Amino acid sequence: MGDDNPYVLTELKRLNSCYTTLNEKVEKVRENVAVLGSMEKDVAKISDIRNDIAMLKIKSGIWGLLAGFIPVAILVVFHIIKYTQNGG
Repeated sequence: MGDDNPYVLTELKRLNSCYTTLNEKVEKVRENVAVLGSMEKDVAKISDIRNDIAMLKIKSGIWGLLAGFIPVAILVVFHIIKYTQNGG
């Protein structure tokens, strides 16, 4: 029985080392999960920003349409005035 002690002690040391390594890896995973949790908030913010950009694109398109329509409307009014002054 006394001959088994060095082997048992060596195996216990190996298991302790594996346990320590495993605990370190678990702690790193926990840290990564915490980082991912904070990234989830950033993803939500990015989604909100994308929605805001889409709305701005729509609004800028509408304003561009109106800005392009104004000179056309003025041209049409001038042609109507010119046509009515010339006696039609």
